[in-house]
Amino acid sequence: MLKRKDKDTVRPKDAVTLIKKKILDKNNAVSLHGLSVVEACMKNCGSAVHREVLDRNFLDDLHDLAKAGCPTQIKDKIVELIGAWEAALGSESDFKAVRELHAIMRVEGFSFPALKDTDLYMDAEAAHRHTGHSA
Repeated sequence: MLKRKDKDTVRPKDAVTLIKKKILDKNNAVSLHGLSVVEACMKNCGSAVHREVLDRNFLDDLHDLAKAGCPTQIKDKIVELIGAWEAALGSESDFKAVRELHAIMRVEGFSFPALKDTDLYMDAEAAHRHTGHSA
């Protein structure tokens, strides 16, 4: 569960909405930071966040940003994230939107980087199981 500074619980939908605003910010540094935050949330916050991030509307916004001639660093990060999310969660029926977007982006000529093992961990428990460390 996501927490605010004042200890009130933040719903995943609200958190992802705020992160999306940062990703779509005109300031490139803010946008990149938003992409890093969404990556961390996907790796650590579980299925409720996965459902919000892998929602077709959120993914379409990322796709539109990548196609809109954004700076290379932002486009590359979006492509990296879409590739990682598709590899880790694309086979699950709840997340077919990321699988479909990945296929569309391939046809459009986007090149997906090779994945690292850590790209495939979409929650802390999976990472700990793989490395043998306890949570």
